[in-house]
Formats: sequence, C-alpha cells, structure tokens
Amino acid sequence: MGFFRKKKAAGGGGLSRGEALSFVPVKNAAVRQETTGGGKIRLTYPVTVRPAFSGMLRRFGVWDGRPSDKTIELDELGAATWDLADGVRSVRQVSEVFAGRYGLGAREAEIAVASFFRELGRRGLVGFQAPGDGDA
Repeated sequence: MGFFRKKKAAGGGGLSRGEALSFVPVKNAAVRQETTGGGKIRLTYPVTVRPAFSGMLRRFGVWDGRPSDKTIELDELGAATWDLADGVRSVRQVSEVFAGRYGLGAREAEIAVASFFRELGRRGLVGFQAPGDGDA
C-alpha cells in the first residue's frame, strides 16, 4: 500500500530568508519611467507573446510579431521603493530605509519590500544580482 505515502518535496530547500534579502534588485534597462501628478510613477515595459499563442494570433491577424507594451502605475509607496532600487542597495537595505521612512517594523517592511520586488521580478521589471557580484 505505497500509494498513500507522503511524498517528499522536490528541490530540497532553496534560499534562506537572509540569503534572499541580501540580493540586489537591478532595474531592467528596457523599462520606461514617467512621473505623473500626485507622486505616482508609470512604468512601461515590453512583453512578448508566448510561442503557443503567437501562431494562432498571426492566423487571425491580431498580432504582427512585435512585442507589445504594458503599463503599470505605482502608488506613493511603490514609487518610493522603486526609487530606492539603485542597483547598489540590497533588498534588506531597501527594507530598512522603507521601515524608517514609514514607521514599520523590520519584519513587516521586509515582507512588503520582498513581495513588491518579487512581483516586479515576475513581470521582468527588475532582476536580482547576487551579493558580491560586481560589474566586473
């Protein structure tokens, strides 16, 4: 009756919290930034169509093969965090500045900043440089 045994998780771990917070967020050079009224920042970035859909979209004449642009608008907190990502500060350093500026606890700021950068990374707006990797 080996069917109902608990399966072990694949991968075996990943990064610890400390290791993940030591990575440096680096902005994508293809992202265009413009500031709107009220302290908001509008980011425009190119996206490509998945290969599975590209053939179908071409057949219907909807897509011409060029990457399209998407836009995301950041509020005051997101804009402040985006400005702190300078390619030098780690996620931990950004969260410390964020916590001091908005009066948050350290752990709460770490979670908020890490999830913000994770979402931007998922969309391709930022990449993450390992600590100690220089421009060399």
